Amino acid sequence: MRPPHQPQEGFTLVELLIGVVINGLIMSAIASALFVGLRTTTDARRNLGQSNGEQLIAYYFTGDVQSACNPALSEPACARTPNPSTTSGSACGTTAQFAMDTFSSPTASAPEVTVGYGLQSGVLTRFTCAYGATSTSSSVTLAEKISSVAVTYPLSGTCAGRYQLVVIATGSTEGIGTPAYTFTLCAERRSG
Repeated sequence: MRPPHQPQEGFTLVELLIGVVINGLIMSAIASALFVGLRTTTDARRNLGQSNGEQLIAYYFTGDVQSACNPALSEPACARTPNPSTTSGSACGTTAQFAMDTFSSPTASAPEVTVGYGLQSGVLTRFTCAYGATSTSSSVTLAEKISSVAVTYPLSGTCAGRYQLVVIATGSTEGIGTPAYTFTLCAERRSG
């Protein structure tokens, strides 16, 4: 006697292969979208960091230059010439790209705080100390991935007659990449 015919349930080999191919296409699309999303997030985070760095530099730089004492005036006495400096040197016992002696009151008889800006390993840092001190009392990281900082008192151009800071930020090959770029800030002392 023959066993009763039992229907076979399941997938045929052709159905199984089609399912595997469709699943592979869907997974590759999801992986590609995830990769693009992560890369875009990395680019956005880097660009936001660069933008924040520029804003921090502009905020501190402008305020510091406005508070710098003027060596051409007899009151308050200001030993640093020029002030802000245009060459690298030492400030607060640390190597600085440029530094300045500042005061908080226009009636002060001498500078109260020395401010320096240092560039080391691509990181631009602002540090301060009491005027004449040889150790830093505070520091803040302003921006990362900076390749150079140059300061001048130009006689022509957009910053003519004012203190000019030119910062070159390095580019990146990560994600979609960003080219190196330059930004310029101008500031003037309040005390004339």
